[in-house]
Amino acid sequence: GQRCFGDMRSIVRRCMEEGKIKDSNLEETSQALWAGIHGLTALLITQSGFPFVERERLIKRTVDILVCGVSVDCK
Repeated sequence: GQRCFGDMRSIVRRCMEEGKIKDSNLEETSQALWAGIHGLTALLITQSGFPFVERERLIKRTVDILVCGVSVDCK
């Protein structure tokens, strides 16, 4: 988990350096994105009886929302 988070944190840092992410707090942004992704994953694993929309649609929509929330280009 730490290595995966470190990889994601590096990507967030690079996006910040390139001006693609509007927040300047690397730790806060990385942890918020990680929490959102982890939350969805945990729900899909532990709540298999919940009437989720189609799995791939839900994953895509969640990632879109998370990315849009930090992106400078999102409208």
